[in-house]
Amino acid sequence: MAQRIIDVAGLGPVIFNKRRGGRNLRVTITGKGQIRVSVPSWLPYRAGVEFAKHNKAWIDDKMSARPDKTLKNGMQIGKSHRLYFIAKSGDTKARLKGTEIIVSGSLPTTSPKVQKIASAAA
Repeated sequence: MAQRIIDVAGLGPVIFNKRRGGRNLRVTITGKGQIRVSVPSWLPYRAGVEFAKHNKAWIDDKMSARPDKTLKNGMQIGKSHRLYFIAKSGDTKARLKGTEIIVSGSLPTTSPKVQKIASAAA
């Protein structure tokens, strides 16, 4: 299966998968919010790009309906852990202390880097 990531105007990066034996174009949104288009092997990638542009309204509708997955201070993680953010100077770090997941650093809690570190620790 060939795969290519193309930056589509108005949608951002879109993953295009060429599938042998595929007969239809298909657009899906992954659990991580990535847009994926399956393209039959006999069609050129530009047909998949046009298909994604044509379905922009549907993609925008589905992306806006996704729940906000931003991790917040005091949020419960699993059955017995809580997540806490502490503002400190220096690099962003995560550690487990008993039933607390503590993420400390100088960046704001909504920063993608902080969210990624907190997700990995959770």
